[in-house]
Amino acid sequence: MKHYGTQRLETERLVLRRFTKEDALAMYQNWASDEEVTKYLTWPTHTCLEVSQKVIADWIKSYEKEDYYQWAIVYKEQGKPIGSISVVEKKEEISMVHIGYCIGRDWWHQGITSEALKAVMEFLFDVVGANRIEARQIHLLKQEVEKQEKEIKQEQEKMQNEIRGDAAKCGLE
Repeated sequence: MKHYGTQRLETERLVLRRFTKEDALAMYQNWASDEEVTKYLTWPTHTCLEVSQKVIADWIKSYEKEDYYQWAIVYKEQGKPIGSISVVEKKEEISMVHIGYCIGRDWWHQGITSEALKAVMEFLFDVVGANRIEARQIHLLKQEVEKQEKEIKQEQEKMQNEIRGDAAKCGLE
């Protein structure tokens, strides 16, 4: 892969850009301090603004590396970061990158993350030369598992009620 670092990307509704130190408050307020947003991520919920400031300071230092990719997702209508998307793992030998992302709860279910992911994937495939991109939505997977477990439990209860009903009929006949 030929690395170019975190470049500004733009979509119809979004600007994907490097974080600045001024973004710490938006990060903290919009997603990093929200336990519902962070509960399936690999990092803990930020307990104070200073944590977000330190994280962003570390990211800003890392922008010096050409193989570092960390974007602020900025919703054009609001002009402030509402989430982040980044390359969290690289395997140079197979030209693979793994993308991680999160977005504030107020912007869920609006296609914003999909829009950001599409722009980043196009950049990584077309410019960087990645051959394989991986990403996962752990929270959606967990919700699907919980849904299936609930359906199985309901089906088991239904079967038990039918068996009880049949047993009662047999006892009456």
